[in-house]
Amino acid sequence: MKKLFAVVILNLPFWSFCQKEFPEIKEGSDWQKVLITRDPEAVIGLERVSVVCGEAIVLYALRSKLRSKAIEQIKKSAAKKGASITFITKDKFSIIPLDNIKMEGIAYKLKDL
Repeated sequence: MKKLFAVVILNLPFWSFCQKEFPEIKEGSDWQKVLITRDPEAVIGLERVSVVCGEAIVLYALRSKLRSKAIEQIKKSAAKKGASITFITKDKFSIIPLDNIKMEGIAYKLKDL
């Protein structure tokens, strides 16, 4: 069952209304449903759960593969905490001494009513 979260944005002189669908995360096995965003406006009005981190280190790897491994770790740790969306705050790539990427984000969930 999916929950809807409605946000009203005041953009003078126009009003815009948008709905966001957030998956319901029950267990750590739902980690693939966790959403990832880099847009700070996507998490306005949500409850902050915790900071989550991901890291991947591989010899001679593509940046996209490293990033997907780090995002997988972030999604898994966010799902364990019951968060449905994660806002990425740091994304650092380095090639010395091995190709590595460190990502950090803030996990959010819908506020309990």
